[in-house]
Amino acid sequence: MKALVILGVLFTLVLQSAFAAGATISGRIVDVQTGEPLPGILTLYKFEPSIGTRVWVTGTSCYSEVKTGCADSSGNFVFEGRLVYPAEGLKIEPFDPGEYELEAYASGYLLSRQKFVLSDEDVDLGKVNLTHSPVEITLISSSPPLPPQGGQLFWLVRIKNLSEEEQRVDVYALINGPGKSSDFVNSPFGRIRRVILGPREEDFVDQGLTIPSEIPDGSYMCVQIYVRARNDPFMPLGRTNFCTQKGPGPIPSKG
Repeated sequence: MKALVILGVLFTLVLQSAFAAGATISGRIVDVQTGEPLPGILTLYKFEPSIGTRVWVTGTSCYSEVKTGCADSSGNFVFEGRLVYPAEGLKIEPFDPGEYELEAYASGYLLSRQKFVLSDEDVDLGKVNLTHSPVEITLISSSPPLPPQGGQLFWLVRIKNLSEEEQRVDVYALINGPGKSSDFVNSPFGRIRRVILGPREEDFVDQGLTIPSEIPDGSYMCVQIYVRARNDPFMPLGRTNFCTQKGPGPIPSKG
């Protein structure tokens, strides 16, 4: 009888330990035609029934201090938790259970979306296949860390038509803030910019937004810039992103 009790206690401790460690999300980003690995950019969203939409959870972090969702040379990635940025610095916290959506993107490829359910067990998404896009988006420049008094959050991207057909696209952006401020969670970044590109043409799009001093120091903001087909707003053709911070505390250096 004692042996059964001891085994029951040990089993409970193992379950608690596993749950405390948190489930991981893994997969491999590849070219759907060739099977070659790709150095993709990943973003995770969680569906929140209470508000009827998805909420940004975390993205790829390849910083030397904290790495999560960063694909290696074989395209393999692992998310060990959600990225948070409290006053003491960047860190990873366990995922909450629920329904999630992964966005995967690599330069020159269409944005891929994949839904799945996460409990307290690891999830292996297998191959995350990406298809070549007719449009390429490249980040040319972006804001450095902002001072405590706030300032201009800006970006400049190049949109290039890789096809022999005219492309009519919209360029827009969302801000997400895993830092101390909740003012930026899936917030729209200015107005949609409309671009018409002839065969093999390229154009540049820039935009800015004033971040006021009232935003708490240490707030960490990530801007996700999308290009989508104008005749199909639910078809993202590409995406790029950058992150910056307001106030004291350096942004970690990439490893």
